[in-house]
This record gives sequence, C-alpha cells and structure tokens, in this order.
Amino acid sequence: SGEVPGPEPCDAPTELAASNVTQTTAEISWNGTATSYEFKLNGETAEALTATTKSLTGLTANTQYTVEVRSVCDDQTSDWVTTTFTTLEEETPEIIAPVATTLAATEITHESAVLNGTITAGSEEITAQGFMYKATAAADWTTVNATGTTITATLTALTAETEYTFKAFATTASGTVEGTAMTFTTTAAPIVAPVVTTLAATEITNATAKLNGTVTAGSEEIVAQGFMYKASNAADWTTVAAVGETMSLTVEGLE
Repeated sequence: SGEVPGPEPCDAPTELAASNVTQTTAEISWNGTATSYEFKLNGETAEALTATTKSLTGLTANTQYTVEVRSVCDDQTSDWVTTTFTTLEEETPEIIAPVATTLAATEITHESAVLNGTITAGSEEITAQGFMYKATAAADWTTVNATGTTITATLTALTAETEYTFKAFATTASGTVEGTAMTFTTTAAPIVAPVVTTLAATEITNATAKLNGTVTAGSEEIVAQGFMYKASNAADWTTVAAVGETMSLTVEGLE
C-alpha cells in the first residue's frame, strides 16, 4: 500500500504592500490563494479577512505603521508576512492675510477730518483694526480703532494748515497688514472776530461820565481796545484805551 499524503502546505501571502498613503489613510493589498487571512496592524489583535485588501482610516500623520498578514488554510497558518509604511506629514494650512485698503479722507476742516477705508478678512481672526495717523512731519503714529468691513474714524483737535498722513490697518496672529499711506491737509482756521458790547454810561455829571463795556476775544490777538466817544453833533471821535474783558473808563472835560 502507498503512503498517506500529508496536508498541502499553507502558502504565505506575497507582494504585501501599502498604497495610496495619505496623512490618515492607506490601502493594504497582497496576493494569495488562501480562503482567509489574518491581518494585524502594529501588533494589535489579528483580524480575520477573506479579501486580499484592507482599507485603513483614522491614522496619525507622519507616523510609521507595521502591517502583518498570514494565510489561514483550514487548521494551518502560514508564516507572517510583514511590511511598513509611513503616513504623510500634516499639511500646513495656507495663511491668507487680511486686506486693508486706505480710502481718501473726507469732511476736512481746520481741526478735523474723517478717515475712510475697508477691511477684508483673511484666514485668521482679526484682533485689531482701524487707522494709524500722524502729522506728516512727525515721527510717531497715533492709532484709532474702527470696526466693520467699511471703516471710518473722525479725527478732532487737529492743527490748521497741516499735512497729515494716514493708513488703514488690520492685525492678526501673524502680524499687522497696512494699507497704502495717504495724506490730507487741514484748511486755514476761520477768523472769529472779537465781540464788543457797549453798556450804558454811569456816574454822569456836568463834566464827566463813566463809560462801560465788555470785550470777548476772538481768534486773533487784540492789539487795541477801549472806547470811542464824541459830542453827538460833532464830526470827529475821540479814542481812549481801556483794558480787561469788562472795561470802564471815566472821561472828563465834557460840556
């Protein structure tokens, strides 16, 4: 009689490889003739499979993984076949800067102006935005905040007939973006005349009288102030100086 043949050997998988590897996924494939296989990732508990492919998800970027596969043939198993792969590095997201646009100033007077601009957000949160301004001849900038996508700010207490430079800005974690610098020039200050008020004369005698009045300064220096008087039927005025905001002066030698 002939010998009883032994069991057929359980051939190990071949061409085990990883493909389509990304930061978090990979495709594992191999060749084999077994009816089922055992699959292990990084030495974890084996998983039974009937296909010759395995899709991996939820992986960690820039990490090396070890894959093991063996054939299962009834009550036999083959040797483990091993391969390794490394997931791709995490992509650094592109940072898009905000756009700060400076627009022409409006409503310009001798002491004020309205600054205008627009802010377009980028990929990062804007933590501060508004305008920077200074007298063009000055060294230091002053910052004023302004909210919204269309921004305005009213400047006051400016100096007349002075050129100012200004620009819009927006600040994110990556830094500050500035718009184009623009200029405007304040107008000349208007001339405000002093206010002169004549009050009734008092302490009137046959030869004297006390003249009274007030003077409130305007925008220009007062170089002379006082009273002008004459006999009502006379042609020429006589001028006498007096000082102070409330002024009084006694004239003598009257008829």
